[in-house]
Amino acid sequence: MTDKPLNAQGNTGDLPPAKQRQILDGARQVFLEVGFERACMDHIAARAEVSKATIYNHFLTTRDALALRRIILADTQRFPELGQALYDEGPLAMRHRLAAYLQEQADAGALRLEDAKLAAHQFILLCQGDLYLPVEYGILRDPPEERIRDTVRTAVRTFLRAYGPR
Repeated sequence: MTDKPLNAQGNTGDLPPAKQRQILDGARQVFLEVGFERACMDHIAARAEVSKATIYNHFLTTRDALALRRIILADTQRFPELGQALYDEGPLAMRHRLAAYLQEQADAGALRLEDAKLAAHQFILLCQGDLYLPVEYGILRDPPEERIRDTVRTAVRTFLRAYGPR
């Protein structure tokens, strides 16, 4: 895997350099104005004139993003609101969006769900497989794309066995 993140479709999210610079400049402006601990993705996206999804799809799985996440987590003792903001804007927001999608699929008869939020949480954990923690701890720097795809394929198969229509 390169430093290019996989987007929701499983493809690398190549942004033109000018768009990347636009986002980074927007983030820098927000950090300078309100400070790191009070900055949020909504402000950064607005300042950069892009959607939050664009930012997430193109930056939040790169090595720099992982390093930034580690820095934020290290400072949550002093700035607990920073950890809360990171959680709210990242994992929690993703889980809510996924739960809404899964509920739509259940309503259409494609899935059998009792609790869409729990199913979303379980699917995310399945997708992390045995790659997430080694990457998080810096043990595995660049998992091969095929291994990432295999992990996600296995997650989807397992999820559908549990929640797919009978």
